[in-house]
Amino acid sequence: DVWDFRGFLKSHSDFVRMRPAFDKVVPLFAHWQVLSGRNSEQEALLDALATDFDLTYPQLRELARSRELTNEVICRMLHCVTGGRACHFLSLLLTPTPTQYVRNYARLRNFLGFNADNPTWQYRLNLEVPSDFVVAEQLFLLDRWEVEIDVQLGRPDTSQHGYRTHMRNIVHAGRTVQVKSITEWCLPTCDILTFDYSSGKRAPEDAVGF
Repeated sequence: DVWDFRGFLKSHSDFVRMRPAFDKVVPLFAHWQVLSGRNSEQEALLDALATDFDLTYPQLRELARSRELTNEVICRMLHCVTGGRACHFLSLLLTPTPTQYVRNYARLRNFLGFNADNPTWQYRLNLEVPSDFVVAEQLFLLDRWEVEIDVQLGRPDTSQHGYRTHMRNIVHAGRTVQVKSITEWCLPTCDILTFDYSSGKRAPEDAVGF
């Protein structure tokens, strides 16, 4: 189903992201323990893992045993956890205190509230936050996927600037992004990105209203 956006994103993630091999897991966590007490080096390792790797909930829990960095592990790595919403919820429960839970939830709000099957929304994303960057990356992927669907279905171009994108009013670091095609713009890893996303997906005819 071309309208299964969540399935499309999962297939893409499975294809491009890596999982630690079975024989590499023990050395990986042994190295994590060796770095214990050197927070900056552990944070650098977290950033490297967050960029390209997927982890299971038990693997995240092992990383979160580092008490000084428990909240950073959760906030930087939650988007890497496989298993869907249930595992994300369990990962959040690793937060030491209720106050910290509220703070972590606020940092992860854009990721936790993102609905791939209904992406229409006004977004404000901090690209320095790994979970926000992932949301932006997924929306860019969905945009290109929807453009291809529109072309196949022969839909008219209703985009803001005439290149079929479903993203409007794109502003990065306070400046309007002006490109002939959004695919020409390399997604940066810093500053604030704001835009409106208007999906061409519609509810099925047999959908039941609230």
